Amino acid sequence: MKNNLRIYSLYLFVLCAFLYSCGDSTKTSYKPEWKVGCWVWGSYVDDDNDENESLAEAQLFDIFYVKVGESRMTGMRQGERALNMWWPKDIPKANSYYAVWRCEGAGCLSDSLITDLVKSYHSIKNEAKKTGMQVAGLQIDYDCSTTELLRYAHFLRGVKIVLPKDDILSITTLLDWFRPGTKVAEVIRWSDEFIPQFYDNNPQNNGSNVSGVAEMIDSAKWAPVFNAFRKPYRIGISSVGRIVETYAGDAKHQCSQQSGTWFRRENILEIMEKEKISPIRIDKSLSGETIVFYKSNGDKNIRKEIPCSEKLLKMVIPTRQSVFNAFNAAKAMGGYCSGVVFFRWPDRNEVLALTRQELEDVLRESATAAGGAPTIEVEDGLCAAVSCNDIYIRLPERFPAQDVVFIVRSSTPLDYFVPGRFGLAVLRGPQTIEVKTPAYTGLPRIAIGRAVSISQARFSVESGKQ
Repeated sequence: MKNNLRIYSLYLFVLCAFLYSCGDSTKTSYKPEWKVGCWVWGSYVDDDNDENESLAEAQLFDIFYVKVGESRMTGMRQGERALNMWWPKDIPKANSYYAVWRCEGAGCLSDSLITDLVKSYHSIKNEAKKTGMQVAGLQIDYDCSTTELLRYAHFLRGVKIVLPKDDILSITTLLDWFRPGTKVAEVIRWSDEFIPQFYDNNPQNNGSNVSGVAEMIDSAKWAPVFNAFRKPYRIGISSVGRIVETYAGDAKHQCSQQSGTWFRRENILEIMEKEKISPIRIDKSLSGETIVFYKSNGDKNIRKEIPCSEKLLKMVIPTRQSVFNAFNAAKAMGGYCSGVVFFRWPDRNEVLALTRQELEDVLRESATAAGGAPTIEVEDGLCAAVSCNDIYIRLPERFPAQDVVFIVRSSTPLDYFVPGRFGLAVLRGPQTIEVKTPAYTGLPRIAIGRAVSISQARFSVESGKQ
């Protein structure tokens, strides 16, 4: 009898220990390997590197999520079309890669896509392997409506079944999916990892003062939610900005909203070239981004059908501090959080995105710019009869809060000087060039102009009066 009682007591002890270990989904002994990733949204050329220097040689990034295809499928017939996917050239070096398929529209959930998607993924994987890059898995980037999550789960189940066993199925997730009562658990069930995106969650608020691109990350709020799924996840962090067109309303008309025009690849200097604009208000988003509102004067493109008093341009600028805060909040998630993914690796045409160096500063736990004086770069213009040099300037802070004035001095008198595209420089003397750049310029490398002289000149730069 005593032996039976001991056995029964032991059984209860083991059962209770088992239930306790499974009961709280936010507590776990799981220790994920923390990795830093970045989305690469196209071919990349690093202007900061010399031609003989390998891309991303300073290796602080473990994973690159590479967009290999983008589909817009508004109907089921479009969903039956063959997918157009390819491995981009000039991808920076990393330890591993994921092939990202971006899809928009109801046709994205068609079962007829699954075979073609996995077949295309195999082709992409083989293509990347030829370049020495190992693709670890497929990521699906689909902004599914919350009401369609069960359909999305069914689609992911179909992909998971035919995907090779050792290949990872990754998905991006919207924060809206995690509100109470949704079927997000069914979606995550069929993935191997999920990436909550902490950006662009309130696009309807683009006209407001404090709504930026990035969402403030509250680890105390979100960690229990994400860790409850007991599945690895990485936090998607915005490191990009944008310029959007918005309208300021009057007392009668509430028009402070995004009009739909998005100037992703333009910068303020290019817009100033086309129209007269002036900054009228500076704000900070809740996540720490800088927001600058510009007033457009005499704009011919204003939409007359909108009864608003004036058109504004809203420029959202990511800062080291905003990305640094997000990175630290992600590290505080604990549990199954296995890293971060930055959106995105900047291409050569983007201004409103943190550069590779700025992202590396964040990873080295530096939230501020190094400071110091502007630096000058001179390239031989390869003129035959005279000495000509193309002059470039790098500012210590890409987005200064006020206009910056500096002086370029030549060691020898200049015959003449041709200002660069934006007309920022003026020849003030035979050996002196004055340069003035507007606040929040953002260009990593500013073309000043071409200096021509009879003999070879050397150039230096110093700060000027503002």
